[in-house]
Amino acid sequence: MAFGIVSITMVMQAYKKYNHKYLLGHGIYLILLNSIIFLSLIFNYVLANLFPRFASKPAVSVEIGYRFIASMVSLSLLYTLLYVYGGLLQKPVSRVYKLSYFWLNAALSIILTFISVHAAASQNVVPILVFNLSVILLYFSLSIAASIFLLSRTRRLRERGKRKAVAVFGSLNLLFHILFTIFFLLHILSIISNDILIIFLSIGFLTIYALPIFYLKRFMEMYHGTLEITQEKVVSLGKICKKYKISEREQEIILLICEGKSNREIEDELFISLQTVKDHIYRIYQKTGVKNRVQLTNLFRLASKNSHQNTRAPGS
Repeated sequence: MAFGIVSITMVMQAYKKYNHKYLLGHGIYLILLNSIIFLSLIFNYVLANLFPRFASKPAVSVEIGYRFIASMVSLSLLYTLLYVYGGLLQKPVSRVYKLSYFWLNAALSIILTFISVHAAASQNVVPILVFNLSVILLYFSLSIAASIFLLSRTRRLRERGKRKAVAVFGSLNLLFHILFTIFFLLHILSIISNDILIIFLSIGFLTIYALPIFYLKRFMEMYHGTLEITQEKVVSLGKICKKYKISEREQEIILLICEGKSNREIEDELFISLQTVKDHIYRIYQKTGVKNRVQLTNLFRLASKNSHQNTRAPGS
């Protein structure tokens, strides 16, 4: 959990600095992952010190509550992972998937409610364990499928750095989920003990948390090619936008222009037509009085530099 907190902090700081949405999704993914560990610790402490497992109705109720929360968090993990993949591929999560995910959660919640009532009344834990196994297999199967989908779509990214960064990210996630699935199945079949499973899970979680700590900067350098656009400059851009009455969409386009994006790349990233991009850029030029991208970028950078100087204490 300590590694997880450090990893979450680094990813969220990177998001605050660079304002890339996939970083926010990755941060939420790590938070949910750490939450599962925390829930597991509380659950095992309660069973070890308060209620012998499955020995009474209160113990079964605790089991039901934990399984319910853990299953919902696991499914949220899957949704967040796909949100990250969509961001890396520059494709938003589709409305169809959002609706499918919502109804999947709703159906599982209803099923679990009936199972829980029956289990609590009869103190029969088999339905709970079967449901928990089903959720685990569903999560890992869909996660593996999502990672394969990410890798299959990597070639569509036009920039070589992006393709390489996403390929590494997708391969590591695919390997992680395949190994987790294998170890869980071996544990279910009683081929490996619970202690070995816990050791493997610990190593797996440490690996996931270590990746942002040691690899995040390198990943972003490969994916973006440059890390010049920071949140500090976004704030400066906000002042320009207020001065020239520039809309939020036009502000997004200015940021992408300052990152060196072409009109076609802006079209792909913002999911708007090429003609719409050209119309927005024309209006930006009209409002700011610049004639080309170089002048627009210089205007933005000059405002950022002046803003930074103004925030320094006199005589510093």
